[in-house]
Amino acid sequence: WSSDNEDVATVSSSGTVSAGTKSGKATISCRVESAEGSVKVLEMEVNVSPVTHLPAWDYHPNTFNYDLALECSEYMALAYPGYSYAYEGETLYVYRTDNSPTEPKNLTSLLRQRGMRYQVSNNYRNMKDNNSPYVLAEKYVNDDGVVRPVVYVIIEGSAGLEGWRGNMMITGTSYKSGQTDHYTFKLSAEDIKKGLYQFIKDSNYSTDPYVVITGHSRGAAVG
Repeated sequence: WSSDNEDVATVSSSGTVSAGTKSGKATISCRVESAEGSVKVLEMEVNVSPVTHLPAWDYHPNTFNYDLALECSEYMALAYPGYSYAYEGETLYVYRTDNSPTEPKNLTSLLRQRGMRYQVSNNYRNMKDNNSPYVLAEKYVNDDGVVRPVVYVIIEGSAGLEGWRGNMMITGTSYKSGQTDHYTFKLSAEDIKKGLYQFIKDSNYSTDPYVVITGHSRGAAVG
């Protein structure tokens, strides 16, 4: 892999393209050589905005940020399949639009509109009492001059028989006096953590990502 203009874009050995310090166009090339010795060069032109064109990341984990809280509220509302939201002044109202969906299409539609890459977990189609449906989404920000990925973990709240049954299984299928963690919440969290780590590994980020976790009800408890 190579870039003909590293001021605009750099590219890693795995093909991950990162913005440089200047805006403009760059040609990304991939040279492929077969076992028989034949060579093929693939080229792609990219139009890149530098870090200064990205939204600034000025949040601190110990300080309340209204804009981030509002963004997370929108995502966690749409994590429920068939739900949407509307604003009346500064109040966010959540309402149902479809009674029989299996995936959070309103959420993925919003993420696409905002230019975010996302991955919907299989748990939406395979809900159990010891897991939670969730969506992983990614955007890039200007973190004090550094292009940094932000990964959102958006967890659905209590839904369906399986979810509510899992809520009641505090110590599992039988009472255990010495157990201090909620049994199914812990299993759900471990499942999501595994999916998150794989998403980050597959993304091959050049800088460590920030992770934002949001969820309502059971989703908040698991998160």
